[in-house]
Amino acid sequence: MQLPLITDILDPLWIEIREVLHAPKGVNPAEYVESLKQRYRNPALKHRTAQIACDGSQKLPQRLLAPLRDRIAKGLPSPMIATAVAAWMHFVAKTAHTSDAVLNDPMAAEILMQARLSNEATEIVGNLLAIEKIFGTDLPAHAGFRDALIGKFIELANNPSVTTATQISIGN
Repeated sequence: MQLPLITDILDPLWIEIREVLHAPKGVNPAEYVESLKQRYRNPALKHRTAQIACDGSQKLPQRLLAPLRDRIAKGLPSPMIATAVAAWMHFVAKTAHTSDAVLNDPMAAEILMQARLSNEATEIVGNLLAIEKIFGTDLPAHAGFRDALIGKFIELANNPSVTTATQISIGN
């Protein structure tokens, strides 16, 4: 968890989430986030990116999409949440286009099917956003989020630190 690409995203992501966090009484959101930072940066815990990315269909709605909806309701931009969702989509696309790769997710068959429908970045994002059990109907219909997500997906595809399926076309 010490890769700059990941750590540079995490701090501003946690700030975005913290701004709309519904913390239980007695829990200080800033202190909670700080404890998470320490946990993720502890090399003894051996967190693997793939481990964290597994079960995305279960984790995204509560950990990223609920705060995203709160931010949208408040008129707040969410570039780091869009980046995190785009990163998950890259992981899924890479898995979908890699022979013998396995997606550890209860919705793996549907997610991989959607990811394999196209090799073009905008279409990959649209196809994955169409999974209503994950994204609902509101987020795919929200032009601001959709555009931000496509932009972040393409930005990550252009980042040499991101290992993406070579088959993905970013439409440049």
